[in-house]
Amino acid sequence: MSILRALSGSVIGGVSSILVNFLTVVLASRYLQPADVGAYAVSFTFITVVSLLAEANAQNYIIKSINADVEMISSIKGILWLHIIFFITVVLIFLDEISYVLAGADSKKVSGIVILMLPILVAIPVASPELGVLRGKMKYGPIMLSGVASSFSRLIFCFYLLQEGYGVLALVLSVIFSKIVEVFVVILFLPDYLILIPRFVGIKKIYSFLLPTTISQAAGTVGFAVSEIASGHYLGLHAAGLFNRANALTSIYRTAIERAVVPIYYANLAHLLSTSPREATKNYVTTQNIMSGVGWSVFGFLYVQAGSFVEIFFGPNWKDAVVAVKILSIACAIYILCAMTSSVLMALDEKRVMIFRELLIQSFRVIIVIWSTKYGIEGVATAVLFTYAMTALFDLITMQKFLKLKISDFFVSLLPSFFVSTTVVLCVCVSEFFCEYFQISLNVGFAINLVVFFVLWVTCIFLFKHGAASYVMVVFQKIRK
Repeated sequence: MSILRALSGSVIGGVSSILVNFLTVVLASRYLQPADVGAYAVSFTFITVVSLLAEANAQNYIIKSINADVEMISSIKGILWLHIIFFITVVLIFLDEISYVLAGADSKKVSGIVILMLPILVAIPVASPELGVLRGKMKYGPIMLSGVASSFSRLIFCFYLLQEGYGVLALVLSVIFSKIVEVFVVILFLPDYLILIPRFVGIKKIYSFLLPTTISQAAGTVGFAVSEIASGHYLGLHAAGLFNRANALTSIYRTAIERAVVPIYYANLAHLLSTSPREATKNYVTTQNIMSGVGWSVFGFLYVQAGSFVEIFFGPNWKDAVVAVKILSIACAIYILCAMTSSVLMALDEKRVMIFRELLIQSFRVIIVIWSTKYGIEGVATAVLFTYAMTALFDLITMQKFLKLKISDFFVSLLPSFFVSTTVVLCVCVSEFFCEYFQISLNVGFAINLVVFFVLWVTCIFLFKHGAASYVMVVFQKIRK
């Protein structure tokens, strides 16, 4: 399977799941106040951090092994169960301290939510190895189906509970329910792995990969989480809720990269390094070209239309998040240049470089984010922007060394993305000007600008012969089928 077709299939499923999850965010914003959303956001962020640490890159180890046998899967399951027991015990023992870090003076509002969300961790040893096997074999149909089923079940269950007046509890219970659905779908495709008895064979070899990559991931995860946690601790749950919604708008594409593009790229890169290493650099440039061609245009449109996005989707209670949305749009456009680096270093087995990168960048991020809280959520968003800029610079130097990437050639390859995004965004600005001049309503004006954006973007990628043109054709063919 070519990386282009694999990416197209994964992105269709990944983006579908993300858009459905975004609808859940929109619903919650309409029913709940910013402080309620903030309480859920900091709790969910914490559980996400714990989940990533507990999973410990087990999926990537299975992918890197290429031909994972039953004994390996059993050992990984045993390790993951130990991780889950350990982390749940630690959370319960230090619950008061954790709640204070998450919400400061409002710690009592989040402690109960954290406890309720702990069952989510059980899904890791049950389904994570299976997902690693599917990704290693590049079977993305079951992964896509599990993601879509999980997202739709979350949306429907959350909507029902919100209407019944469950408040923030609706978000918590719907996430748990969606995890159950995801695990069930994965087990349907690999039922034999469910009955595997956890073993502890070859633990030293497994941990030789898991430990350094987990240290790196821990630093990265804490760095990503610190923005919302710092907002909750220093600025209060109301501010955390506003920042979470600003982050929700800008992270749609970033999340699509992390869930749909990066796993496929890593699996493909792992195969290339064992068969045709010379193609690795070419694949890196091609993937970056496609992501920037889509992402820069999307984030440019989001920057121009930030006010409309917030008011239409979230409502007037969230208008204080508009400036943060604009800043985070620029930050996420820069993030595109950093998205692949961890996968490259992991596939190359450059553990020390990976750990150094994450510790350096995320230490800087934690310090600057905490310092920036004195300037409100706009300051936190600006700190995120500076961190991504620093990361992009470091990553370009790293890729120059390990992939023999020529910086000049790399930037030349991004010129079509620059021309496409600049043309599209300028035309959207003109469209927005005319909508305001003729006093067209907010909803109608947004719809007009959205159509202008989509039509011009598709036109420009073919006009400028962008690499994303072939990708778009494959996606359209899959949709038609």
